[in-house]
Amino acid sequence: LADRELSLEAGVTAAVSRLQLGDDTARTRLQELRDVARQRSLTDVWAVDTFARVTFYLAFVPMLHRCYADVDEYIDDGCKYAQDHDLGYWQSMLAGVQVLRSVDTGRWHNVTAQAQRILESSDPAWRSRLLALICLARVKARTGQSDAIAYLEQATELADHDPAVAGMLMPVRAEADFLGGANPRCLPEATGDPW
Repeated sequence: LADRELSLEAGVTAAVSRLQLGDDTARTRLQELRDVARQRSLTDVWAVDTFARVTFYLAFVPMLHRCYADVDEYIDDGCKYAQDHDLGYWQSMLAGVQVLRSVDTGRWHNVTAQAQRILESSDPAWRSRLLALICLARVKARTGQSDAIAYLEQATELADHDPAVAGMLMPVRAEADFLGGANPRCLPEATGDPW
């Protein structure tokens, strides 16, 4: 169609899809598309959002596969870029990624404050809100706090918007059940079978 914007956006979407499926070459492709978006953002305002989007995916998707190379760099760069360009949506999305990173690195003391900032903000992106709830529930379950289940219930309700992210809840629910002594529910939660 000879549409530069559409071509770049489609390329990003295709590369993200491949990366989610575990195709490591897609990461290199996303990095290339990020460079293209950065260059175009100097003259085309629409590419500013695309650059933030690609940076978010380069931080978030590898963490889903427990691959952390360059993740911190992309989080830091994305947060600064979103703030410098007043991109509220991407600021919120990257805040959600920061909370997930804090859980994955064992910085539990950061999780509560980071998650509460998201949950108390005026209009967080719903996926960012979901990540905040999941991470808060995980830390609360691991530290023996009874309100972990309340956060999981909120996350479950919110995940109904997108079945693709609902899969993130099963391991957290199984872990919370196990740590909370509800052992008969662990296997059904872990396998996704109704209890």
